[in-house]
Amino acid sequence: MATVKVKTYNVGSGIRIEGIFEDALTGIRVDPTDVIIDILEPDGTRFQKKLSLAEVIRSALGVFHYDYLTAKEGHHEYSITGIGNVDVVKEFRFKVRHSRVLEATLTP
Repeated sequence: MATVKVKTYNVGSGIRIEGIFEDALTGIRVDPTDVIIDILEPDGTRFQKKLSLAEVIRSALGVFHYDYLTAKEGHHEYSITGIGNVDVVKEFRFKVRHSRVLEATLTP
């Protein structure tokens, strides 16, 4: 079984959630008709960002992103879904922790 390393960020960090979409046969990048990013936060809060609502940004052909500001400690999960010209769902996770270094620096 493969081990997947989960990236860890500090509370208050901005992270870029990015999806790259390619044609399954040719490997050529392609733009989906719509891109949906679903984010599940550790407390169960779920929200969605969509290209069609101008919440997801197209960076280049087949490349889309959403900038997310971490605010809650714990494990986060998200999926990136391409709909239309290419139908793909990719799922990922990351961890957010409280920064002990920043806390020690800011505490008198």
